Amino acid sequence: MKKTLTFVISFAVLCLPGKSWAQQNRTPDSTPSTLANTQLKAKLREQINSHYKIYFFGEKSHTFTIDKKKHITVTKQCGDQLETSKCQAVQKLKQVNMNDITTEDLDGGKNPGAVLCKKSLNAQVIFGKDRDGNVTTFCSFQDGTMVSSDTLIVWGNKNAQKDKR
Repeated sequence: MKKTLTFVISFAVLCLPGKSWAQQNRTPDSTPSTLANTQLKAKLREQINSHYKIYFFGEKSHTFTIDKKKHITVTKQCGDQLETSKCQAVQKLKQVNMNDITTEDLDGGKNPGAVLCKKSLNAQVIFGKDRDGNVTTFCSFQDGTMVSSDTLIVWGNKNAQKDKR
């Protein structure tokens, strides 16, 4: 007597409540793990383009506003309307100029933004770490506001180009 085994293969298709498979524009390879990867990628894109970032300075932390179009990273207390901000970090961007430093000032591989901060703006250079442990230098002013040294380099170059005209 010959016995036949029958295997039943089943799988579940996850659909959003109230939506059919077709309404969700899913393809057959849209498995839950693929969907999770898509959601993770969207979350990562959101973080990369985020408007704020936290840096730690020892036990203290400060939130920074990041405007990628204008190449500005300043403490959040400067406000969202950077064009009208009265904080020193934003006001000093109009003054910083790469022509204020010499090649000798950069001897030993010094950070040009840090040199601009100390020499041109008479402010204090401090180091901050983000949540991933990446270190960034900032220029700290008397009113407690800060700007990244990278921002100083970009704006220092912009202002130097204006002087040449």
